[in-house]
This record gives sequence, structure tokens and C-alpha cells, in this order.
Amino acid sequence: MHHPAVLGILIVAETRRFGNGNHPISKELLMSRDRHPFGLCMYGIQYLVGAAGRGTPNENPNALTADEFLRLAVDRGLSSIEVSLPFVSAALDPGQLREYAEQARGAGLDVVIAGPNITATPDLAALIALASGMGAKRFRCTGSAVLCGDRSPVGGFPGWQRHVDNEISILRDLAPVAEHNDVRVGLENHQDHDSADLLRICETVGSEYIGVTLDTGNPIAVGEDPVAFAEKILPFLVDVHLKDYRMINTPHGFRLVHCAIGSGVVEFRSLWPVLERRPEIPRGIEMAALSERYIRIFDDAFWDGFGSREARTLAPVMRIARERGENVDDPAEWQTPLERGAGESTAESAAKWESKRLEDSIRNLAAIASTAENP
Repeated sequence: MHHPAVLGILIVAETRRFGNGNHPISKELLMSRDRHPFGLCMYGIQYLVGAAGRGTPNENPNALTADEFLRLAVDRGLSSIEVSLPFVSAALDPGQLREYAEQARGAGLDVVIAGPNITATPDLAALIALASGMGAKRFRCTGSAVLCGDRSPVGGFPGWQRHVDNEISILRDLAPVAEHNDVRVGLENHQDHDSADLLRICETVGSEYIGVTLDTGNPIAVGEDPVAFAEKILPFLVDVHLKDYRMINTPHGFRLVHCAIGSGVVEFRSLWPVLERRPEIPRGIEMAALSERYIRIFDDAFWDGFGSREARTLAPVMRIARERGENVDDPAEWQTPLERGAGESTAESAAKWESKRLEDSIRNLAAIASTAENP
């Protein structure tokens, strides 16, 4: 077991020792690894890939390249990767994209594409075609900039309903494109959609090529239980982000903060059997953002963004808050290195910190998956 202080350095060093993207991963390495039934999303290690802190004093000076990210997934014995198109090829070169995907599949990795916000991207058809050219079969996307369940920026509940109508229109137009390219599109619950929204979208569009990317931590942000949420959207499942949170209770609701997957409030031992009913669906580690998500669920303004809901639907989340939520007065106890400070030392500590969280996540999920297979 490596000391936490050196894990960040080791992850970069271990991936870089395989050389550049023109050198295939050795068969010996592939044969020596047992595969975990889960993979890794690039946005699950935002600091290590350079997405978090970019353009600030906290920017990661040693961010992983797409090739190094691939090798990290192989070296950790994972089964899939989720990457954005620009991460693989800034120029969106079809040849580079195809070569990368072929290398990933040659290494035994399924490839999922992390797509953009569909309401802010005019040429989705071109991106779907690029994904298809890579041989990717799944395309995750988001549908808004809403976070923390706060729908006030789009006009509360009436504005949100209009927004969902717009998403339906966009996805209806995209469905034949997705079908033509044999790529399934999964709209993510990105702390904006509740399960009713996603069911309405999928049922109204009515295409097997339009479904849901389930983020396992985000149902809490809209006052829903992750396991019940998964049950509801399971028939439309396209992709899974394995996310967990610690929950810090406050007078206004709770803060959802970063933690290793399997060490927070999401009941993965109950969720895993639900996901196993769709074993063909890839599941990727996506640790939380490196800044808190404040869910002001006790404020009246929060509920102005939602229609009428039965009180009983909130009981599971309130139970989670009571049984597994924490009462922590000192923010330094739960803040990430990027929230606590700035400067060169912060960049180094953030990489080591996120690396340690990733290793803990892999270990925790491996134990959960093993228990599910051998109850």
C-alpha cells in the first residue's frame, strides 16, 4: 500500500512509463489484470486531468493526457473509460479519435463519450457522427446549467417546464441521427432533473436511442433517494456515473461534499443489485466536483422550482440526512484542497489528495461488487 502522499505522483509516473499514444499497451500488462466491473470517467478526476483549476494559480501543471488517462484505467484493472471528444483530440480529428478508441478497445476498455449541454450546443449531429466514427455506442450529455436543484435561474417551476419542453424538442430531432449512427444518447441527472422529468422526456421522445445517464449521487440534490431513482429510470438506462457524497447538515438543508465512492451516504450495497439487472450498461467512477453543492431543501425558494410533491417522497432523503448526515462546524474538515487555499503547494496537495480518493474508490467498489457476486 502506497503512502497517500505519493499516490498522485505514482499515478502520473505509472501511466507515463508506458510511453506515448503511439505505443500499444503490452499484452503482458493486460493479461496480468483482473477487470473490475466498472470504469473511470475523466470528469471523475477533474484535477488530475486538468479540468479543475484551469487558468488559475491552482492549475495542475502535470495534468494527465488522454493516453495517460487510458493507461491509468488499464493499470487499475478497470473495464471502461468515459472521455470528451476534445480531451482526446483538441482539433476533433476523426482519425485521431478513431485511433484512440481502437487502442482503448484493444486494451479491453469500453468507450463512452462525455458530451456537452444539449441546450447550448448547436451541432450535436456532428458530435454524434464523430462518436460513431470512433465506434462508441454511448454518448452522455447534460441538459442545463442548473445545479443544486436550484431552478430559479430558469424561472422556477414554469420556466423549468418550458426548459424540459425544449429538451424534448432537441432530443426528438436528435433521435433519428442517433439511430442512424447507432449511438445511444443518455441525458444525465445533473442536479437539475428529477426522475419524473427524465421519464417524461424519454417517454415523450419515444426512441430507444434516447435515454438516461444515471449519476448515483445527484438524486439527493433534487430530494430523491438514489436507489428509488435508479429503479424508476432503469428501463431507459444508457450509462452510469458512480458518485457518492458526504452530507453536511445545515439549518437550510445540507451540503453535498466530495468523498471516495463507497464512503459517503449513497447506499451502494442496495444500489448495486439494481444496476446488475442491466449488466450491459457501463458504470464509471465519477467522483464529485471539487467544490461543495449546497442543497437548500428547507428554504421555500428551493421548492418554487418544483411542482407539487407528496411529502412521503422526501422521507428517504430526510432519513439519509438523519442517519448518515454529519453535523460539522469546521469547513476545513470537509473542504477540498482547492477550496482551502491557493498556490504551488495547493496544486501538489490537490493531485495527491484526488489520487488517494480514486484509489479508495476503486478499493471500495471492488469490495461492493465482490459482495454482490458472492452474497
